[in-house]
Amino acid sequence: MTPTRITPMSEMMKLAERLTDAQRADLLNGNCVYMGNPDCLCSSKFTKEFLAMGLTEERSPTGYTLSERGKALRAHLEGE
Repeated sequence: MTPTRITPMSEMMKLAERLTDAQRADLLNGNCVYMGNPDCLCSSKFTKEFLAMGLTEERSPTGYTLSERGKALRAHLEGE
């Protein structure tokens, strides 16, 4: 098992500042057309942007889901 990388709070704050309101809503609530999984962003308009920021990872065939970094950012946003 590989160790989970801890994302520094300063990095979370920088990522949070870059998000639009719509991106923030997708990260907080998920955007899944299949089962309503809050970690799934298969229907998000921002999958390319989230992937570039390392917030999602591709999971076939369902699409994109939050990465560990994305989950950490969501937890940070929930705490704001």
